[in-house]
Amino acid sequence: MQPKLSRWGHARAAGRRRRSLRAAMVVVVVVVVVVVGVPIVATATAATAALSGAAAAATTGEATGGGPVPSHPSYTFRTLGSSQDPAFNQLLGINSYGTIVGYDGSGAAGRPSKGFTLGMPYTTSSYATTSYPGSTQTQVRGLNDRGVTVGVWSTANDTTPALDPSSGFVDASGVFTDVKDPTTTSTPPVDQLLGVNDAGVAVGFYDDSAGHSHGFTYNLAAGQFAPVVVTGAVVSSANAINNLGGIAGSATLTDGTTVAYYLTPTGTLTEADFPGSTDTVALGINDFGEVVGSYVDAAGHTHGFTWRPATHVFVAVDDPTGGGAAGTAVNGVNNAGDLVGSYQTPTGTTHGLLATPQAPGYYTVAADGGIFAYDAAFHGSMGGQPLDAPIVGLATTPDGRGYWLAAADGGVFAFGDAGFYGSMGGKRMNAPIVGIAAAPTGHGYWEVASDGGIFAFGSAGFHGSLGGQHLAAPVVGIAADPSTGGYWMVAADGGVFAFTAPSFGSMGGHPLDEPVVAMAPTPDGRGYWLTAADGGIFSFGDATFFGSMGGMPLNEPVVGMAGTTGSGYWFVAADGGIFSYGDAGFHGSMGGQPLDAPMIGMAPDALG
Repeated sequence: MQPKLSRWGHARAAGRRRRSLRAAMVVVVVVVVVVVGVPIVATATAATAALSGAAAAATTGEATGGGPVPSHPSYTFRTLGSSQDPAFNQLLGINSYGTIVGYDGSGAAGRPSKGFTLGMPYTTSSYATTSYPGSTQTQVRGLNDRGVTVGVWSTANDTTPALDPSSGFVDASGVFTDVKDPTTTSTPPVDQLLGVNDAGVAVGFYDDSAGHSHGFTYNLAAGQFAPVVVTGAVVSSANAINNLGGIAGSATLTDGTTVAYYLTPTGTLTEADFPGSTDTVALGINDFGEVVGSYVDAAGHTHGFTWRPATHVFVAVDDPTGGGAAGTAVNGVNNAGDLVGSYQTPTGTTHGLLATPQAPGYYTVAADGGIFAYDAAFHGSMGGQPLDAPIVGLATTPDGRGYWLAAADGGVFAFGDAGFYGSMGGKRMNAPIVGIAAAPTGHGYWEVASDGGIFAFGSAGFHGSLGGQHLAAPVVGIAADPSTGGYWMVAADGGVFAFTAPSFGSMGGHPLDEPVVAMAPTPDGRGYWLTAADGGIFSFGDATFFGSMGGMPLNEPVVGMAGTTGSGYWFVAADGGIFSYGDAGFHGSMGGQPLDAPMIGMAPDALG
């Protein structure tokens, strides 16, 4: 069950797999303004929680991870049915207020598609039917936060749905506008609008005389179309657009393969397919650059996915209620990470699904290598094992199924699917290691020393270092840029040093009450936070300040921090106390509990 971009003749994807990522020239882009809300700050202090798992020996060897995982472990799934057609219901988009759009009715002869919006609390009475005036069929396919919906309508419900003509529409507070790209030449004519952002820019596709689809943007206020051209594609569609102007879609290439693509607001195109798939389609995108869609595996089974183009990491999403070859499709995602889509049962019924992410968890690590996992998978630790030098850093793999520990002598210990790619253990260094960061690919890492020396392993590229240069204060940490593959280093005086990564500012040269001890990047790499030993927070770039412990009494100094995959952060004190802000949920801490060694840092559960 590859999700239908339409019952009216669009999904003509072929099926040979393609592995490579590629860049292609595109013609288009409408730049829009992002609307940002201010989250409520929530804080939590010391509480207790049990250690997840028991100490285990470190693992080493070649990596097998860094790729997809079978299913996201932290979603809560809910079936949202429809009384109008209990056998067929698809959910296609969800906005920041939790309003959902979709349609029921398969579009087969005698079962016309009927569009709807669905609001909280998602009961049967919460459905509101939408029909384009004079239409036989209507599908509501996208919406924004300003109450505008877009979709598809048709005057026919023929025996062969591919022969039904279709046209796009915009519904702004009950005022409908018919939308047809003037370059449409197919017979019957096929035009569809699939997504819209808050700036009033919609995306969709039209068909040419050969039946090939072509993506476009449509400015609602100006009534203007602009093509989205993917070089090398025979068929393409623009399926979703976020408030930054990023576009997600799909393209069938000249060799017959169908791939997902993400087009940045500046015109950079990334194409990819889910590893092992024969067909990959991107159908939704949020403002954090999280793309969702579906893929078909080698056995012909359909699965949903989330994809972060900045890190090239795919994660499969399967509704546990579905089954058989026609499985799960994910069509939409909002900024909270809520997913909507559909799943099909073995008996052939199609039901709408809502998948709500649980709050992300985190890990803390002590100087003896003990790992404390909170709503995160425990993969082992060095607690109770002999060490030549204390542990100084922790980094999680992008797929959330493993982590690395780094010791002051440069030794690296790999757990879960974290591959061992080498270390500085046993080698001469001018200064001790103070931190470790994972490469965005998940197949490598960097170690950084207090003198700013960088040691790159696996796929982590060397982009420069501060080794041998005079520093006003020692380096205390490192963070990877998820967008460029570069990295930042931070010194105790708050100085930030960027290598193949943008610089957004620092505290270097500014008075500090306490030294800076750690940094964390934002999910899109367009900013970062610094934290000081007194819990003070300094925000740069698009990193939002959600609160801090600066000026408040602490039992022990802060030693590390981590950002969420949304809008928030945690930091940890030497006694294991956890402080959470923004959307960072509090899942427990070791504050007030006896520790064999002090905490030295923390890292987020990458699957959160």
